[in-house]
Amino acid sequence: MDGVERQVGVLAELTRLGQGSHVCCVVDSSPRFEEWAAGCLAEGARQRQKLFRFAPDAVLPELAVDGSVTLADPHVAFLGRGPMDPEAMYRMFRRQDEVARDEGYQGLRLVADMDWLLAAGPGRAEVAEFELVLDEVVRELGATVVCAYRTSGFDDEAVAEVLAVHPVTVGDVPLEPGFRVWSVAPGVWEVAGEVDVFNAEPFERALATAAGRSASLLVRTSGLGFVGLAGAHALARVARARPDLRIVVEDACPSLLQCWALGGFESSAPLVEVRPPNDVDGTVVDWSPGDGGRER
Repeated sequence: MDGVERQVGVLAELTRLGQGSHVCCVVDSSPRFEEWAAGCLAEGARQRQKLFRFAPDAVLPELAVDGSVTLADPHVAFLGRGPMDPEAMYRMFRRQDEVARDEGYQGLRLVADMDWLLAAGPGRAEVAEFELVLDEVVRELGATVVCAYRTSGFDDEAVAEVLAVHPVTVGDVPLEPGFRVWSVAPGVWEVAGEVDVFNAEPFERALATAAGRSASLLVRTSGLGFVGLAGAHALARVARARPDLRIVVEDACPSLLQCWALGGFESSAPLVEVRPPNDVDGTVVDWSPGDGGRER
């Protein structure tokens, strides 16, 4: 839903979530998560959103919800117990949003226990790719979606990579990914944080996924404070893999500008335009806990 102000940053709990909110909730305590989930769904009911809880099939009977909440295991209900099919999931979201609005609701609110993914068997990179494109779908629909990753089911590296492709974080982060990327508009993505040799690989995967969604890519980087040579190489590799794709990087930080020039990427990736800050308007993203999670 274009024009919706998206929430960005770290929240103390699953409250004050508006339309277009896509939250990665790190779960290391089941009782606390259930308390958060109940409050999140109650808030959605007050906002007249249609409510959903996703979880593994064996867990669904144990969830303390009333008849206003639709329960489902996506692996069973939408994937027929087959392998992960992201496009089928995106179609499901769009279909359910259409049904909800026809029924008079103000869109969808979903709290998903992502342990349901374990039976579908996707790898770490596949999960992050699914979540990044889902962020675009969530923005498009103006939905409210919470993706809860339990530290008991996903290792630290997997949690870090999915954190990187959610604009909002809740819970105790076991391993900080260093950057975040999220959808702003069709073909437009925002990146914040820092990119160096330690996280250049997931950064490259995120850019490649975003690049696969359109014929041109605008990357806003006013919140990106540092990009090392490994990050510049990652950007160039994405461009070389898509020689038909024009990439514009706005508000590039000094380190990226320097690496791009010194690395000779202007000639090896000629369809990439790396622009310095225009000093007119910028976005500051505060990732400190409990700030309300607003982009400003």
